[in-house]
Amino acid sequence: MGWKKLMRSMNSAQKQAEQSQARKTRAEERRRVKVGKSVDLAMRKASKLETSANRDVIKTFSISYDRDNGFRSKPVILKTEMFSLSLELIRKGNSSPDGSSHPPFFQNDLIKLEPLDLLVSQWATIIALEISNFTDETLTLRLIKKTNPAESSLFLIDVENGKYYYPISTDLKGDVVNGFPRTGIITFQPFEKPTRAFQLRVSSLRIGKKKAPVNCVFEFNDENLFSEITDILSKPTIPQYVKQLLEEL
Repeated sequence: MGWKKLMRSMNSAQKQAEQSQARKTRAEERRRVKVGKSVDLAMRKASKLETSANRDVIKTFSISYDRDNGFRSKPVILKTEMFSLSLELIRKGNSSPDGSSHPPFFQNDLIKLEPLDLLVSQWATIIALEISNFTDETLTLRLIKKTNPAESSLFLIDVENGKYYYPISTDLKGDVVNGFPRTGIITFQPFEKPTRAFQLRVSSLRIGKKKAPVNCVFEFNDENLFSEITDILSKPTIPQYVKQLLEEL
């Protein structure tokens, strides 16, 4: 091979190498931009999810309760073009409060109220409740006053810190008829400080025309409650948690 052909061959090889490197650089830049957009989208979705959970954790995580299975929730999938993260309400562990109250229920000739379980989260304190109607009238449930939660028939009192917590949302809606109890959940504002005891207070709950309203108090006092709330208060927000996950990828 002549020196001219050799030079042309070397120049061609160098040009091909430069073109290959340029393609790799462009591909890497496209990937970097793509990843950046996916991260930004994931963080925006995480912020919206946090806002949604604070507003109504029942809807956000599709929380439900029944006597056989306890609390259940569906995972929320936070998906972008490059990432798919599954977020689920924290499951109750062995150290969680057992949800039992004193007294275990309130009952008179008209109605029975029975707290069934308790779930503490960073977005809400969740209480499962069963309501039975012993009257011939249909009981239409109006447990929460959305426009002014402080005027609702149910609220919590932190016994140790003297703090009131008002209801946020509930799936205990509609009618309750005699012989067919209704079970559902009520969410209250989340605990701001650890406590060992709190009360669920039912105040002036109307159960029918010309019938005296119901007033009762349920005490919750569990040795694991303080540590459970302390742990919950230390947990990251959804955006903080998602950011940690993305940094590990």
